[in-house]
Amino acid sequence: MALTRKDVGARLIWAFAGFGIAACAAEIDAVPDVVASRANSCEITRVVDGDIVDISCGGVADRVRLIGFDTPESFRAQCRSEQRRALAATQYLSVQIAQAGDIAFGFQGRDRYDRRLAVMRLDGRDVARIMVAAGHARVYDGGRRQGWCG
Repeated sequence: MALTRKDVGARLIWAFAGFGIAACAAEIDAVPDVVASRANSCEITRVVDGDIVDISCGGVADRVRLIGFDTPESFRAQCRSEQRRALAATQYLSVQIAQAGDIAFGFQGRDRYDRRLAVMRLDGRDVARIMVAAGHARVYDGGRRQGWCG
């Protein structure tokens, strides 16, 4: 079942899973600046597209570009196929987040658009691997991206 924006918003306003920063650091290999706990009052407030989420930590809003993968562009799609794939990737990520019990971020600085860069884990699994395995993303580690219309 596809989630509407209203459904996604209602399901995604939740605090990160109840485990402390030390436990998160163990879950995310060699990733500095880990944030995830109820004490930090962090919430995913919106899934923007297949590789971008909006969060709020302690009332401070921020946009996060998830790293390790690339999904089709939803706002600047180059063709109708890319637009459909982008919607599917966004919906798939939304469902994965809504079903996860534990969510952790490993922040790694900011990109040129001032978005936080982060590895995201859902129940201990790297979201990049989840998205790639489901066919909604490609492995990406920076540099020039491939198009989605070919």
